[in-house]
Amino acid sequence: MDGRNEVLHAWAMTAVLWAAMVALFGKTVIPFLLIQAVYGASLLEVVNYLEHYGLGRKQLDSGRYERCQPQHSWNSNRIVANLFLYQLQRHANPTHSYQALRHFDGTPKLPSGYATMIMLAYFQPLWFRVMKIRAWSRITKAT
Repeated sequence: MDGRNEVLHAWAMTAVLWAAMVALFGKTVIPFLLIQAVYGASLLEVVNYLEHYGLGRKQLDSGRYERCQPQHSWNSNRIVANLFLYQLQRHANPTHSYQALRHFDGTPKLPSGYATMIMLAYFQPLWFRVMKIRAWSRITKAT
């Protein structure tokens, strides 16, 4: 086992936390831990979904896809949310640390902040009503 593997570190920390919680509160805490884990995974996936919904990268002649650029993700410029979410809403440049992330003109903009958009994404009819026109206009302008 490589001591530098961050994925294994995260799994080990999870196992230690769960063991500590079970030791402190008994087996009755296990359903709460499972619910929290499912909700956390769901939140991670819904955020990834809303960050990239309806946007695509062009396939190059070589068969590879173009490099990720700021126009390949939905962004939001809400100050309070950016402070609370460590600029997650400005994730257009994955090589920069969160403190250096900034707003880019010309990037796709979410119609609202992440809290609202996450709730809409969980209720697909509302999500499609809000996002379908935005995504389609972005796709047709890019081609």
